[in-house]
Amino acid sequence: MSARPAVAAASSIATSVIDKVVHEKASGFQDCYEEGLARKPHMKGKAVVKFKVDRDGSVHEAGLAKSTLRDEKVEACLVGVFETMRFPELGPPCADGEDCRVTVTYPLTFAPE
Repeated sequence: MSARPAVAAASSIATSVIDKVVHEKASGFQDCYEEGLARKPHMKGKAVVKFKVDRDGSVHEAGLAKSTLRDEKVEACLVGVFETMRFPELGPPCADGEDCRVTVTYPLTFAPE
């Protein structure tokens, strides 16, 4: 698995912090991919996951933005790993009605070794 730098829609989370949190879950992503390889030994491609980080660091609304893996089980598994992530707190709560979550789009690339 390889990952390219994350893209945050807002600058309140440094790319290095996003990468660190994502890389801490690398074994989970690899487990998802290896499960798919057991069914499709030549599977390779890219999955792009989009998610929101709340002010308390929790992940919400994780979902697949696009994928070339063509394996729904692997794709769902990858999204599930993102849902378990925890980021550092982003700061004080927002004013009532204000959405100050940070939207992140993160690509993962997979290829058999």
